[in-house]
Amino acid sequence: MTRLVYGKSRAEKVTWPDRVDPLYELEYQDFIQQKWSTEKLLKQELRVTDAGVVRPLVNEQSVVMRRPANVTHSGRAIMIVAALSEFNHLTTAQIATLLDVHIGYVTTTLEELVISGVVLRLDMGREFQRDKGFGDVWRLNRSADNPHISRWAARLKPVEWMLISNGVDMDTISGSNHPFAIQHNIMTNELLIRAMESNPAIIGAWGERHARMVDMYQNVRFPEDVSRKNIADGILVTRSGKIIVIEASGSSLVNKKGGDNKNALVKKAAAWVAACAYSELDIRVVFVDISAKPDVSRLELYVGIGVEKESAAYVTRRRYRQKGAEKIYVADGRRWFPSARSVSDDFLWMLAHNTANNRNEHIIDEDDFISNPDADIVRNTLAALHVPSWIKNMPDLKIA
Repeated sequence: MTRLVYGKSRAEKVTWPDRVDPLYELEYQDFIQQKWSTEKLLKQELRVTDAGVVRPLVNEQSVVMRRPANVTHSGRAIMIVAALSEFNHLTTAQIATLLDVHIGYVTTTLEELVISGVVLRLDMGREFQRDKGFGDVWRLNRSADNPHISRWAARLKPVEWMLISNGVDMDTISGSNHPFAIQHNIMTNELLIRAMESNPAIIGAWGERHARMVDMYQNVRFPEDVSRKNIADGILVTRSGKIIVIEASGSSLVNKKGGDNKNALVKKAAAWVAACAYSELDIRVVFVDISAKPDVSRLELYVGIGVEKESAAYVTRRRYRQKGAEKIYVADGRRWFPSARSVSDDFLWMLAHNTANNRNEHIIDEDDFISNPDADIVRNTLAALHVPSWIKNMPDLKIA
């Protein structure tokens, strides 16, 4: 029986009960009619006082914003850009949790970054924010004709840029801004953040920019195979160095006629079997059903076809194929999160169904609670700016 866990979050200022739950409290329609605020639109609503203070023209009671140059390169601003660079779309509350500061402080810095042209805001409306405790949605302004990010980056120290980019250019895998993609990203990022908050075994997360299959194993047999260019939705890293690849999917996507989504899911599952079979990294892959109307058995069916049948096209030797297949899982997001703003004990151990063995297993085991600070993935994760300080400050995770 799934048991709710009301344990204390490792974050202090904004925790998962404070944030809207994308699985239960957000709908696709919430994102359809909203528009992105750019620096051009925002500046049309601002005036500059004689003292050089920027104030809104429409609402004089809004927060007073200083000149962008004073705060856009502060430590807080740099960490915000690092988080948005890694996770693509984040809500105000999610950013506040990652930085462990109050929402008001985060909002002030974000507004400055919007004015400077570095960040875009999806204004969800005041009524929406008050009713759902959500905040706006933010992303980097990666427009091809936008010079502001390059100008902003030029003022950084080399080490700061290195810690923001983590070896991947900011334009890599910038993602879609379709309403479905925004909702999907926010839901995935909430899963990653909630795992970091609630689970002592988890020491960090990575977004899709660092979740490329081609980076996880050396593929020489099928270098042109498109399916091997799979990009997962996110990655969790344990103390032991285990990599848990998150594929936030939905049974509703494979319910549709035509077969395109089904075929894509089958091929993706098959390709991950190859990665898990041949990689030297300790990888697990879990397909999580985050549908509004979940049907986990349907998701298991198509993942199972990819694992058991389609994978033979990528892993010819049965022994290797079995090794990879045993590391592929399917999970029900509503079992991990049985109600809005909740965490279950099934999520703490990441209980999921192993399609190869046809049984439920814990992806996280006792070994994952033992720190391995010498593992490259652990050191790199703890050094990344987007990983919260409330993880890095734990005494046994200090990097020497």
